[in-house]
Amino acid sequence: MSEIVDPARASDSPPSRLQRPGSASGRTLWTLRALLAVTADWTPVAVIRELWRDYRFHRVSLTSLTPVVYPSTSGEASFTFQSNPDMRIAGEHHEALICSGNSLLSFQTAVDVRARLVAYCAVMPRVWDSTSESWNFTVMIAGSNDSNSSVHKGSATLTPGSRVSDRRWRSLRVRLPSSMTGTVTVTLRTEARVDAAMSDSSAAWGDVALEWPRSRSERRRLLRRALQWLRWSGLRQTTTYALGRRRLEDQAATYTRWAEARELDEHAVERLRQETAEFEYRPLISIVTPVHNTPASVLEACLASVRGQAYSGWQHCIVDDASTSEETRKVLERVVTDPRVNLVRLERNMNISAAQNAALKRAKGDFVAFLDHDDELAPEALAEVVRYLNTHRDVDVVYSIEDKLDERGRRCDPHFKPDWSPELLLSYMYPCHLMVIRRELLEEIGGFRVGLEGAQDYDLLLRLTERTENIGHIPRVLYHWRKSESSTAAGETNKLWAVEAGARALEDHARRTGTGASVLPGPSPGMYRFQRVIRGQPLVSIVIPTTGWPTAVDGGPLTRCLRSLAATDYRHFEVVVATDAAVTAPVQEALQSLPHRIVECAPDKPFNFSRKINEAVRQTSGEHIVLFNDDLEVMTPGWLAAMLEYSQESPIGAVGAKLLYPDGRLQHIGMLVGVCGIASHAFYRWAGHSTGYVGVAVVGRNCSAVTAACLMTRRVVFDQVGGFDEALPVDLNDVDFCLRVRAAGYRIVFTPYAELVHHESASIGRRLQSPEEFVRMRERWGDNLERDPYYNSNLSRNFSDYRLQA
Repeated sequence: MSEIVDPARASDSPPSRLQRPGSASGRTLWTLRALLAVTADWTPVAVIRELWRDYRFHRVSLTSLTPVVYPSTSGEASFTFQSNPDMRIAGEHHEALICSGNSLLSFQTAVDVRARLVAYCAVMPRVWDSTSESWNFTVMIAGSNDSNSSVHKGSATLTPGSRVSDRRWRSLRVRLPSSMTGTVTVTLRTEARVDAAMSDSSAAWGDVALEWPRSRSERRRLLRRALQWLRWSGLRQTTTYALGRRRLEDQAATYTRWAEARELDEHAVERLRQETAEFEYRPLISIVTPVHNTPASVLEACLASVRGQAYSGWQHCIVDDASTSEETRKVLERVVTDPRVNLVRLERNMNISAAQNAALKRAKGDFVAFLDHDDELAPEALAEVVRYLNTHRDVDVVYSIEDKLDERGRRCDPHFKPDWSPELLLSYMYPCHLMVIRRELLEEIGGFRVGLEGAQDYDLLLRLTERTENIGHIPRVLYHWRKSESSTAAGETNKLWAVEAGARALEDHARRTGTGASVLPGPSPGMYRFQRVIRGQPLVSIVIPTTGWPTAVDGGPLTRCLRSLAATDYRHFEVVVATDAAVTAPVQEALQSLPHRIVECAPDKPFNFSRKINEAVRQTSGEHIVLFNDDLEVMTPGWLAAMLEYSQESPIGAVGAKLLYPDGRLQHIGMLVGVCGIASHAFYRWAGHSTGYVGVAVVGRNCSAVTAACLMTRRVVFDQVGGFDEALPVDLNDVDFCLRVRAAGYRIVFTPYAELVHHESASIGRRLQSPEEFVRMRERWGDNLERDPYYNSNLSRNFSDYRLQA
């Protein structure tokens, strides 16, 4: 059982022994401000305010970025900060970074003209009544060049122990001069004279952001995009998208710096060129590019990116799909002088699938790479692919990270992908670019299928997966996808016919593989739900470990839990209540409508969740087992079928559900291994409507571990790995179980279509890891905890919200 504890647990409400200091007028003012904050925080008001603000200003939220440096005032590195996406004080909530009373946090980002910094600061409620000392909060902003060398400051002093008006968020505003543009460094300093015991997690910075006015063209573009989403997804989904899109802009500021630091200069490319000459395996790679009326400057950049490759073993197969543009034809005429370029001209326009097949006929390479006519390869792209092939000789398909080029040619919107994730592929075409495929296998499946234009690469990869599982991932940005007003790179809503073609590709894949499945629209255009049909009526045993809630007159959460199970639409299940105490009358009454049995377990002293689970599972009859906490409440009647459709597949060993807190925030959408310690919940405590990073909260996908609060597995898998480890009695036992399931060769899946409310306290946060269990997990799993294959290695290991590691 994954018990979680947050050192900032008192952030949501004042201490129970609160003694408000100050005059009666001060207390009245504090109360009025709190009521006003609650009114302003009413969801419709908050949403409208955020959307209007986002429409007017380009905004970079520093609390969503990774600090560049975080020294303590003593000069030693300090990692005592943590994030809280929704911290409420006096009725007002902000996305917060919680830190010690004496700390420094520094960020770097880029700003435009007329920028200003907006921030909030607060003292945590847990220390309001503990001391009468003051907390000093200071913001310092410095430019990166000599002309902007001056430092602009803003500060606030809070004394919540003696002034009730300081028991809230205090705003800070710093307006920057128009000359301060480009990269700036923002430093947040907290200073407090407090005891060491209470200095940890005693201060908070909320919604720290740099913002500047959007141009008229930007505002028009936002409106056009909103209308596209509105036509496709309706008002609710459009609003969700608009609220989540801002975070992508926040990350863009960090990515600009990140990308610039990793650009190869001419000397680095030359060194890489010399290194590739020493590779033991130097396969020929044929690059396929279909061209049709491409603007000259864009096409020249595309072709130049191939000629500039550090790896020289390439062949460029270009097919001109009957271009009528004279400038396009002239550009192509200039490149055919290179003997490595093979140009094919089609007499009539055949569209992209037929054009690429025509180019494939000229391909002589061991592998084939695909490059669109308006995109570019990074100089190291083929070199990194060949480096990977030298250590993975049996791989048939390789894909990399991609980013995009905006209208000005600037790099943006990176997609940091997981390693090979079969279930994620059935949700959307996540590998995309750069994709390199063994030519022999391409010829075997017959290349691209005509009639699926717009999703021809998705269909191709689905057919490839029916022949091979040797698919590799290079976690480097090797492909730059150009955005334009009409391109798919600018948004799936620009090519809805491509979305429909993707659905047909999935339907054909289901027919070819004999998988009874329906393809339904996903949470946004280009995403799908591949809903499998349940085969037969396998019995599912729902195991509920509980104390029986003997002191609760109404049976407590267990009664609510059992009553909610009655709404489950898949009815072939039994409920197994594992209890070490007497079951109360309300619980017995709730069980009457359910097929059930009660398993009496000997009381554990100390408590051992793993032993209780193992004892209960031994007495079940089901082919599938669901571990189900007694404080869960079913929200979607189809939850059990949504988990079972995955669990019935032999390659899948465990399935996790989407768990929300009663206030609607996320508790579980899959766990990240090696992040924030041994493991952590992805996007913990984010708003329930959040899609997460590239849809991780709303699509079926693979992950390294899921919580045992609601976990389905097959009985044969549970027995094969030896059940839960009783040497891990309370915490981390579910992570350990999932890692053993993966070690046995099975995959773990998270499904968002099994949605439940977890009535665990919403104030808890980070995983409680006892020293003994922490050491045991480290000794047992070692390097497995250093890299989660479903969490990209370029993302932060100190935060669980998929932010880029600066």
